[in-house]
Amino acid sequence: MDIVPNNRAFQADKELKHMPTPEMNALSYSPLSQLEKLIRANWECFQPYFPPQLLWEAKLKEVSQIRHRIAHFRVGHADDYDRLRLFLRDVDQGFWNFCTSYNNSVPPLPHTTDAVANHFIDLHPLPWSQLDTGEWVQC
Repeated sequence: MDIVPNNRAFQADKELKHMPTPEMNALSYSPLSQLEKLIRANWECFQPYFPPQLLWEAKLKEVSQIRHRIAHFRVGHADDYDRLRLFLRDVDQGFWNFCTSYNNSVPPLPHTTDAVANHFIDLHPLPWSQLDTGEWVQC
């Protein structure tokens, strides 16, 4: 599943010449519902970093409801702030693990052992290959 660019939101943002933003990626202008679908369609890439899928989807529904209340100027619920803090604590360790996994100078070999590496291997400009001797080379 690809992210469909939200050209209206992009153009509206870029028209504000007095307060420009550097974002040019479609991901920065995607509605939350589209990001939810993207995560669901590629769950194997997110699974190591998020709570179990059923819990993730339930938590995201709560966060979406809070987001809608705020975005549409409705009165918030007394527990909204605490729910958001709990959500962030629930994903904090997974987010940390994801980000710091890129600090590892040793690539996951074979790439099939890592769902994210495996998913994006076709985009790698210099993929790793295994020789008949069992040695891995990047070419």
